[in-house]
Amino acid sequence: AAKAAEQAKAREAATAAKVAQQQQQQQQKPPDTAAAAQPPSSSAAAPGSTAGHLKSTAAALRYEQQLQQKLSEAEAAADELRNKPELKQQRRALERQITMAVSQISGTQQQVQAKSRQLVDVLRSCNTPQQQALAYITLASRMLSQCDGQVQKIGSFAFPLAYVCVAVGAAVPAFMELLLAKLQQACPLLVPKYTMYSSDQSKDDWFAALGYKTIEDPKTGQPRRENSDEFVARMSAMVLLFGAMVQTDAPGNSAGLDHGWSWLARCLNALPPTRPTAAALMSFLAHAGYRMAAVYGRQFHKVMDHITHTYLPALEAKATKDADLRAVGTRLQTYVSARQYTKEPEGRTLKKVDESSYTRA
Repeated sequence: AAKAAEQAKAREAATAAKVAQQQQQQQQKPPDTAAAAQPPSSSAAAPGSTAGHLKSTAAALRYEQQLQQKLSEAEAAADELRNKPELKQQRRALERQITMAVSQISGTQQQVQAKSRQLVDVLRSCNTPQQQALAYITLASRMLSQCDGQVQKIGSFAFPLAYVCVAVGAAVPAFMELLLAKLQQACPLLVPKYTMYSSDQSKDDWFAALGYKTIEDPKTGQPRRENSDEFVARMSAMVLLFGAMVQTDAPGNSAGLDHGWSWLARCLNALPPTRPTAAALMSFLAHAGYRMAAVYGRQFHKVMDHITHTYLPALEAKATKDADLRAVGTRLQTYVSARQYTKEPEGRTLKKVDESSYTRA
């Protein structure tokens, strides 16, 4: 029985490696528009709904609820391990394995494949639902931590992270669901949803609803709420990861183009043009627009026309006295008018190996 289990794990790891390899091969060239997927259905672009001051769609909020329910159940299962002191050493060993593997991800096909295999092995080695839940949540959390750190510094680093996420998610679908749940929890714009300010709520409640978090001030060491620049930068990094996942062409990618198209349509139809929402839209298009344009063709160009003739004028009307909002609008306008979606984004195609390692040797 033990031998059979080892063989099963080996087959699963091989599957993850194959998925990672296939997706990297797909990144080498633009998608074949002749064999493009069918354009998304009109239901994905249903008009936005408003529940009080919450801007979103009913479908998006239902999906968010489903994901958050699964995350809540996984957290409860993981807590069963966290609350047992006798399992502390075992828990920390599992968390160390995952943290180490994520920290070693780099922008090469070789590392993406190796870390995908390693992480699938770790997740598959968990024998109980409690261990599995802890492993999935830990990996999802570490990916978000990379957004806070590496992706904010180098946006293109979202691509190797995304390729690993998709490869692991193809082998372990429950992980992908929890990753999406964690992303939406940390970045409500990925639902997508946006809460308008109202005088009947406190500023603290409003900021919390938007996704602002408390951080340690680097100068004073005291806790404070992040400012708008820090908030937009953090949200944008998570959207960059999401966009990189969406455009990944790999078998078993449950967060692929259809998922991304629904998000894009809901974002344009339901969310108001504000600095955070516009920055999220820009970040998404920067990483996913290239492949969406190649696959959806005329449908994607219609979206670009909508941005030009409807979204940007609404944004500009609000930006007359807001330099930061005006800057985001300018970047978005340049992206559309210069057809930047026809150019492959930097970092999308990974090198096979780290050539510098041979130089150092």
